[in-house]
Amino acid sequence: MRKDEVRGLDHWIGGSPVAPGDGAYFESLNPIDDSLYSRAAAGTPADVDRAVEAADTAYRRNRDLSAAAREGWMIKASALMERDASQFADTLVDEIGSPIAKAGFETRFATSFLRAAAGVPRRIRGETIPSVSVVRTFGTTRGVN
Repeated sequence: MRKDEVRGLDHWIGGSPVAPGDGAYFESLNPIDDSLYSRAAAGTPADVDRAVEAADTAYRRNRDLSAAAREGWMIKASALMERDASQFADTLVDEIGSPIAKAGFETRFATSFLRAAAGVPRRIRGETIPSVSVVRTFGTTRGVN
């Protein structure tokens, strides 16, 4: 995208861009010079309901995925973020006025975080607490549930 172009940002619902239900957008200004940076979809309660329904559908469809599949999604997300790191950093600078060094750090941190999160689905662990305790009564030992 060229610097003189204005972004149009729709909602992202169910894996696709979706225009706001009432067609309303708000302007987001570049904090450096107050120029128009983007026009973003203004959400309505109906848009929220649509997003929640899509999230619930996605959850039900994906809740039984294997750890390997979940790990694969996170690794792919990390690779995409790393590939487009300079664009993410530029967006942080232009849209919210982030200092360049901070934007670079945040982009690298997010990539690293996604990589670390990729291993979480395989870390099924915990502690077991015995369901039987030992009690000493009058010199004898017995199990108690």
